Amino acid sequence: MAFILVVNPYVPGQVKQDKVMNMGVLTVASALADEVDVKIVDHYSNPTRSISEWFDTDTQVVAFSCSGAESYYTSLIEARKIKLGYPDKVILMGGQHISGLFQSGILPVNEVAVDCFTPGPGEISIGKIVNAVKKREKIPKVVLGEDPRKIYSLNYSLYPDWKNLIPCVEIGRGCNHSCNFCNSENMRKISRYICRDVSEVDREVKTIVDYYGDDTDIFLFGSIFGENTRQTATVLNDLYEFAPRAKYTFNLRTDCQWEKFIDPLEKLKIRSVFFGMESASKSILKKMNKSRNPEHYIERSKMAIKKFSEENIPFFTSFILGYWGENQDTINETKCFIYKNRDCLRAIGVNRFYIYPGTYDFDNVQELSHVYGCKIQYLDELQLYSILRQRDFTGEEIEKICRSIEIDCNDPDYYEKVRSWRFR
Repeated sequence: MAFILVVNPYVPGQVKQDKVMNMGVLTVASALADEVDVKIVDHYSNPTRSISEWFDTDTQVVAFSCSGAESYYTSLIEARKIKLGYPDKVILMGGQHISGLFQSGILPVNEVAVDCFTPGPGEISIGKIVNAVKKREKIPKVVLGEDPRKIYSLNYSLYPDWKNLIPCVEIGRGCNHSCNFCNSENMRKISRYICRDVSEVDREVKTIVDYYGDDTDIFLFGSIFGENTRQTATVLNDLYEFAPRAKYTFNLRTDCQWEKFIDPLEKLKIRSVFFGMESASKSILKKMNKSRNPEHYIERSKMAIKKFSEENIPFFTSFILGYWGENQDTINETKCFIYKNRDCLRAIGVNRFYIYPGTYDFDNVQELSHVYGCKIQYLDELQLYSILRQRDFTGEEIEKICRSIEIDCNDPDYYEKVRSWRFR
């Protein structure tokens, strides 16, 4: 019997090939499990089913995890349905998008279907809300997440159909960079940067091996993997010692000091490394605040993709087009980089620029739009998910350029190999 349901909301129209657990949902559920009966609802498993159909006699709290504007909108619809039929249920709403709305000062606190918004880390704050519900105490409309100052171990068996999903290990939390476009900034403002102890990472990977076997896929989750080179090298060496047959996926910055851990990396079976290069235009990289030294960044990126290609380490590289001030020259700089290195860049993603609440770009959108002569195009009914219409390009024209580059440069077989699953 579950006192609280933690929901991974379904977004209609999204094609999901995902095989990875929702990390935020599992983290909160794992933190709560020792204190209260908790059930994870992965709405993707049965999207036509109403959330209320998962209720049992003990269910008092429903917590939605909203990673983006689209899932936020669908969560609101479900929340309103629940309130209509079950007005006594306490509905919480958190996740990265909620944190962004809070940071930008546009959290819709007048939304009657939501009893409490929970921006920031939820491991501690949601537990306190649950205890307040048990005591029939009044709950504030907004409860800011508390910095847990640690990363909780995950209970994978809590996740529905967990045996058929790829487990994640949180290597670190937060990011020590401040890219203007990135919604990781939402959480960085609320909780501190955490680099997890190697012993904790090792223990969690050993747990995964016990659950799944030693040849499973494992996603090493964290924006900062590779930043602490000593931690990264030690973790990779340890993984080779007790889980050498597992297949690993993780993110790296192209300008990190990968030379310091390339040797242990080469020993492991790598499913895919995700490089978020974003641009090869010096002026755009500077506007993005992606690097303080764009020339060095581009050179390091070139070295990384060449080395990883030579060592047959599978990787996927992402780029963004349509950022503030983008023009034909800056687009050509990125295109030129991609085409010159296409023998190495066999799997790429090129996407138009989106503006996320809680980011520098969102909070300064009016000023930046005026400076660069841009107009905003909203992609959702809540006007929280937007792209730019530049002086030189519409959003649709940027989209066509993105798709054209992907078609020209992607090796279809290799692309499917490194992108055979995504996150949900």
